[in-house]
Amino acid sequence: TWSTNRAPRILVEAKSVLPTVGELMRQLQLYRTAFGGRIMVVCPDDRYAQILKEQGVLFMQYPSNSD
Repeated sequence: TWSTNRAPRILVEAKSVLPTVGELMRQLQLYRTAFGGRIMVVCPDDRYAQILKEQGVLFMQYPSNSD
């Protein structure tokens, strides 16, 4: 059986449009203060993917409706 102490924890922040990098990082830092697991940003725009990786944030790109 799964124990809640051992279950993987991940917070997924889905964005259809990215804010400024500063605004996004402030938002993620706020989440980090209250959440003890990994954080992932999901968005069609991957321009911050490297910055997020450097900050320990996972990133997943999905196709936009305009593609």
